[in-house]
Amino acid sequence: MDNYVKIFTGDPRPVISHISIKELLTRLPQNNFMRVHRSYLINVKKNISFSNKYIYLGEKKIPVGISYENIVRNFFK
Repeated sequence: MDNYVKIFTGDPRPVISHISIKELLTRLPQNNFMRVHRSYLINVKKNISFSNKYIYLGEKKIPVGISYENIVRNFFK
């Protein structure tokens, strides 16, 4: 979505905002959010699990980017 992001808050409809993921990450609490892919941020305070190259948030399956694999693996150790 270029410089637009969809923010899933648990409500039925996501919020769409004109901001880059990089900029959004600087505005969010550093200890609550982690970038796991060039297209995805996750809230690490939610009930999440990690398996192979995916993060699961409930029934949502989120890919882990190659450049973020070490960060994610270290977080789950």
